[in-house]
Amino acid sequence: MQTDLVTIGAACLVTLSLLYWGRGASRLMRGQPLLPFEPSAAAPWGLMDLLFAMLAMLILQSLAQAGVLWSLGIPLETKPSNYTTQTLTWMIGAGGIANLAAVGLAACWMWLRSGARLYEFGLSSKKLSYDLAIGAAGFAMLAVPVYGMQAILSQWFTPHHPLIDRLEANPTAELFWASGLAAVIAAPIAEEFFFRLILQGWLERAATGVSIQELIFGGRVADVTSPGKVAPSNAEDTLQQPAEKTLIPQEENPYASPQPAEDGASNQDEDQLGVLRPMSAEEAAAWRPRGAYWPILTSAFLFAGMHWGHGPAPIPLFFLAIGLGYLYQQTHRIVPCILVHFLLNATTFCVLLSQTQ
Repeated sequence: MQTDLVTIGAACLVTLSLLYWGRGASRLMRGQPLLPFEPSAAAPWGLMDLLFAMLAMLILQSLAQAGVLWSLGIPLETKPSNYTTQTLTWMIGAGGIANLAAVGLAACWMWLRSGARLYEFGLSSKKLSYDLAIGAAGFAMLAVPVYGMQAILSQWFTPHHPLIDRLEANPTAELFWASGLAAVIAAPIAEEFFFRLILQGWLERAATGVSIQELIFGGRVADVTSPGKVAPSNAEDTLQQPAEKTLIPQEENPYASPQPAEDGASNQDEDQLGVLRPMSAEEAAAWRPRGAYWPILTSAFLFAGMHWGHGPAPIPLFFLAIGLGYLYQQTHRIVPCILVHFLLNATTFCVLLSQTQ
């Protein structure tokens, strides 16, 4: 019965994938992108924020592991191969919680240091239903190629993943619950936050041609950014070239007094993700010059490298990460990426669960 359900589910997934890829091919043939591009403000964080986020994750992971060992009375120098099933359960669960805590800590740091807003964290309540829809479509399009590559490569390379190996060796209910928390809930949120939002967002900021100081320390660029259009890098430049002032007509806002605004400057609705002002066709095209996709490839390479030693997994995961990076670059929202990652891990976890029962 479980085998039949897996087969039916796989057939449905393949059918959906073919349908969505057919629609995507149709768009490409008409000269349109797979997903419409939405202009966005440059990420306000810099290299020091990226390093802080990485350090926070490493420290919290170490503290979580040490706390579990200490609470169970196990020496810190004990090798993981000697852990009992109970110890493994607690370690995996604590690791997942530590990842989520690292996300919260890094987000608070960036909010306090750079004043990052909700839309700059890749979130938008107004676009939630749209993000869920394109996330589900992205899963259908990416899952089949990723699983297909994994199946083909597994003919020559032995699949290996420490979490899956532990579940197959110790298929207890407690270990499955802890693994589900770590792999299905915590991993998609944490990995998309760090690799797509922070890392790729920072790399895209580097692609705009900002100064070294801004690249390291961050800071908000006041205009819609593209590799061909950069706002003034410091206050002195702004003072040397003052913008002409105009008045916003009273009719546009009957509840507020007229306010001065710079010509071409943005009036940002913080609930709208990333769109500072309407972008012209020329500015939107500026995101497609030479090197525009290197932030996607760089973050994808590092994401795949994090899974080195897991058999052939880094190869299909590299192509998965390219798809996730494309989703983020086109929307600059993180919900679609998290949903794709969540559905992929959940599907793998459910198949594993059916095989071990």
